[in-house]
Amino acid sequence: MDVEGVAEGAEGAEDAGNKRKREETADENNKDKGEFKKLTLRARHQQKHRPNKEDRLCPATLRNEKCPFDDGCYYNHDVADYLSRKPADVGPRCYLYDTYGMCPQGMMCRFGDCHIDRVTLMSKTRPEADGGVLPRPPELNPLKKETQVLLRKKNAYFDYWKKQMKKAAASATDAQQPATAATEETSAAPAADESAVAATEASGEAKEPAVSPSEEPKDSAAPVVESSIVSNLRAAVPTAFTATYAADATSDVNDPVQRILHHNPYYNLTPYADKPVKLVDFTNKVYIAPLTTVGNLPFRRIMKDYGADITCGEMSMAFNLQCGQPSEWALLRRHVQEDVFGIQVAGNASDMMTRCAQLLERETVSEFVDLNCGCPIDVVCNRGAGSSLMNKPQKLIDILQSMAVNLPSRSLTVKVRTGWDEKTPTTHKLIPQLQQAQLRRGDDSTLLSSRLACVFIHGRSRLQRYSKLANWDYVAQCARSQDPNAGRLLPIIGNGDLFSYHDWVSHRNQMAQSLDNLGALANVGLPPSSSLGPDGTTVADAVGDYAAEWAGESNNSTLMGLTSCAMLGRGALIKPWLPKEIKELRDYDISASERMDMLQRFCNYGLDHWGSDAQGVQTTRRFLLEWLSFLHRYVPQGITERPQRMNQRPPPYVGRGEIETLLASPAAEDWMKISEYFLGPVPDDYQFQPKHKSNAYASETNVDTSTLLSGAKDLEMSNG
Repeated sequence: MDVEGVAEGAEGAEDAGNKRKREETADENNKDKGEFKKLTLRARHQQKHRPNKEDRLCPATLRNEKCPFDDGCYYNHDVADYLSRKPADVGPRCYLYDTYGMCPQGMMCRFGDCHIDRVTLMSKTRPEADGGVLPRPPELNPLKKETQVLLRKKNAYFDYWKKQMKKAAASATDAQQPATAATEETSAAPAADESAVAATEASGEAKEPAVSPSEEPKDSAAPVVESSIVSNLRAAVPTAFTATYAADATSDVNDPVQRILHHNPYYNLTPYADKPVKLVDFTNKVYIAPLTTVGNLPFRRIMKDYGADITCGEMSMAFNLQCGQPSEWALLRRHVQEDVFGIQVAGNASDMMTRCAQLLERETVSEFVDLNCGCPIDVVCNRGAGSSLMNKPQKLIDILQSMAVNLPSRSLTVKVRTGWDEKTPTTHKLIPQLQQAQLRRGDDSTLLSSRLACVFIHGRSRLQRYSKLANWDYVAQCARSQDPNAGRLLPIIGNGDLFSYHDWVSHRNQMAQSLDNLGALANVGLPPSSSLGPDGTTVADAVGDYAAEWAGESNNSTLMGLTSCAMLGRGALIKPWLPKEIKELRDYDISASERMDMLQRFCNYGLDHWGSDAQGVQTTRRFLLEWLSFLHRYVPQGITERPQRMNQRPPPYVGRGEIETLLASPAAEDWMKISEYFLGPVPDDYQFQPKHKSNAYASETNVDTSTLLSGAKDLEMSNG
């Protein structure tokens, strides 16, 4: 018997068995990791504690109407049962009721004790003696239901508009024909017509006269013509306008899509005329850059309160807009307080962006549309959008050309970075191409630069993301790369590390000196770097010459298109009062009570935007916590010895009061405590994880703030 062979066979079988076990264990681990990842993503991006449909009143019941679904409705119709199970209110007064005299949420308002009558089971309105009911300002750029229905039917929306534009063009051509042609035709054979009429009358037969195209009745299928501005405003405030479009007699009224299209009075079929577009002037303005997640509508209203001139919505994906996703269209919402507003979109193909431009032109109201070519997120760049477009300059130019042609009523801007990586910047090569590109291929008379309001340059590369300092010298180099004799100079606006008015003035001075070193600056008259002290006294003396030189037009060949616009990003999240500092050229030592009042206004704006019911309160709380993940990094001016910088990690400190110390806490538990001041108690199992974890300094969240708070109390007692 071969003992060695048996032993080798046993060892081989054992190795095979161990290998099989290792493979099964690895498969189970991978499966567990995948399931854990899915659960983590769901927990991060989906709202917990969303109220059940049974715990919400039917919208028809709120309007005192009969529900069309009857027993098939998922929502509750018993108001008394709902009020008996409704949790206690989170606040004594309703902001919407106190402001407008009525609350749209009615019985579901979590601040409803001031306007809910539990005897009559009705939501009260404010009496006329106390001010009555005031009109609520509408939010522009809503997603209309008929538009969403068409967008979800693949090409139904764009196919319909192609047909309608052809009909409108044909009807316009017919209307321009001279009336003399019809006169000549009727005078050609007068004798024959008279004899025919006489013979007809003699036979006793009456014939109806023919109706010429110019004599058609007014209730024909021809659409009413109105301006594009009125048409866009009709979508936002439909009750302010009245018009009627008759249904097309040849259409199938049984088709719900056709019925929606032909009976909807909010479409404008007038072709746009070729006329020059007034570009948005960013000179001497404070512009709030698009800020993902945190740059929502309530936050932008806060920025307008502090003096921001121009605002822009969050970045939206062109593909999602064309699919009619409500969450993506919510990023386009605009408040009437935003007088100059922009929409930022991202895409990877010219045909997609052409349709997106057509969609925005018909369905939204804005002063400019910004093409995002600077987003560094992997999900966006891997699809060929964002910063990856900078690696394909011709594709980027094609997208801008298609968008400019299909956006005839508003300006166009583009946001870029220095390049893909720090070692090989490419924007200085892209700027001359944008300056000399044609608006339409084969048309040498019109350049693309005539439609570009400006080019935003973030002074970091894609791989840098938000690390290291922004390279403002390279921004000046990009401006210097333009040819003053090649046409209009593109306005160049730099971005990055603006955290105080000292930074704003010093960056302007730095770019001017860079142009001087490049031989492009003769005599600008900016204050030297030595005069930019922390106290700002010498800067205020020189601000007259500074503003006079930079307040000129962007076509100034001396400055090569550099524009005196303060573009704020993360600095506005940490210091929302930064526009006030820049305009007044001073450091603003804001107190803790003023910051709490600012947070109260944000919550009020959030309840106005998202609603004051349970779901609206939770949504407002979530975005408040997202903002606090940046806001806590501010160090009060009265505590620090020198001006705070963007790239400096704030040290732990004891504030001048308990509230100021609490506002400086990097722990999410303390942020939730702050939210309870405005939105009531947080649910017991509520958890929050910042979406922008890297920017919230998550590694520092283990700091014990109890010691800091106790130190703040001791400081208050010592100060009497």
